[in-house]
Amino acid sequence: MGEAEERLVEFIRETQTELPGDVAAALRAAYDVAEGDVEKKVLKTILGNAQKSREYKTPICQDTGNLLFYVNRPARVSEGKIKERIFSAVELATKKIPLRGNVVGYGGESKEGNVGLGLPAIEFTETKGDCVEVTLFCKGGGSENASYLYRLPDLELKAERNLEGVRRCVLDSALKTQGRACSPNVIGVGVSGLADKALALSKKQLLRNLDDMNTEDSFSGFEQKILKEVNSLGMGPMGLGGRTTALAVKIGFEDRHPASFFVAVVFGCWALRRNKKEFECDLF
Repeated sequence: MGEAEERLVEFIRETQTELPGDVAAALRAAYDVAEGDVEKKVLKTILGNAQKSREYKTPICQDTGNLLFYVNRPARVSEGKIKERIFSAVELATKKIPLRGNVVGYGGESKEGNVGLGLPAIEFTETKGDCVEVTLFCKGGGSENASYLYRLPDLELKAERNLEGVRRCVLDSALKTQGRACSPNVIGVGVSGLADKALALSKKQLLRNLDDMNTEDSFSGFEQKILKEVNSLGMGPMGLGGRTTALAVKIGFEDRHPASFFVAVVFGCWALRRNKKEFECDLF
């Protein structure tokens, strides 16, 4: 095992076993304002689980998810070499951490080492930096299944092509999910004229720090407004009732074709396993 693979394995281990600081802080804040024994017990269990996971270096959840890598690289570093190192590290991490086998073929046949056609997913962006910056997001099946794509206008929701229409889509998706995506969730929303880009954009919102607020004049306060409305639904942690159904709502907007308006809504579970690290170019 080379140095690149070794460091990538430890990067994966850290992501799988330690909650991001902003997420842990938000869960503690939710516990502090929880109402009722059930909500407090659920959040106490979640926080206790996260603490033991960090202490014993074991995965936070049995569903270690599919691994999504977002890689910023200088032009002089080959995508092929980075991909080769990542694939090798994922196979090693599957054995060493260990990770559950979460990659299967079309017919359900298991693929070894969590490596298969299209997985792990890697998205490259060329930058002018002097290092390779890797963001890892581990996405479990339960929250991934809570993914929605709306085409506006939507007559059933009475959702038009405006912010009110976006709001209606988010609230509809929260009601449909009913806590099944292991709430408290972080909700990512993408608005675009292209369906695939709306979905990709919505997932990238889950990578934002929970304190990162959209400051554009047109959208200022919009995320917080929807978060308050989602939490007013009262579904609470794990859908068992309470004040905190979501920890944050993050929305990204792109310009669009005049005839197309897609809203994608995705859910991140309470174990929002995301991490970012810089690696020297020479490792690859």
